[in-house]
Amino acid sequence: MNRRLWAWLLAALVFLLLQSTSFGTFTGSVWFDLPLLFVYSVAMLRGAKAGAVCGLLLGLIQDIFTANVFGFHLLTRTLLGFGCGSIKEIVYRTNYHYHALFVFCLSLAVRALFIIPQYFLAGGWEGWLPYYAETALAYAFTNAVLAFPVGWLMVRLDRWIAAGDLSY
Repeated sequence: MNRRLWAWLLAALVFLLLQSTSFGTFTGSVWFDLPLLFVYSVAMLRGAKAGAVCGLLLGLIQDIFTANVFGFHLLTRTLLGFGCGSIKEIVYRTNYHYHALFVFCLSLAVRALFIIPQYFLAGGWEGWLPYYAETALAYAFTNAVLAFPVGWLMVRLDRWIAAGDLSY
């Protein structure tokens, strides 16, 4: 058994702490989503099962600390982890431009899905939809930009963990 597997848990904790301490605790005003990028990276590196488990756990933690709709992050992160892990074989690992575009589209999809509960929470469409569309684009763009350093760090972490598996 690899003794370096604890690094995945530590990295997830660091991403959750960075997310929660920047601009408030998991509020809607945050312009990026580091746990989403972490789940995406784990799914692309380790596959569908690991991506789904990672998405389930991080989504649950995000939902516990979010005052919005309980279960939204749990569902979206789990589906994202499983879906991205399922297609990881057709994506070249170091094609960071493709990953940034894919993260941009996934981020827009997550924000588009949140329109449904937001409609019921706000009681209608009046006043919030244009602002929401603007923040959704900023959120998706920032996630796409952050996909480069997060992906690079996660590939390095995966290689470091794999180096601990070598038996001489």
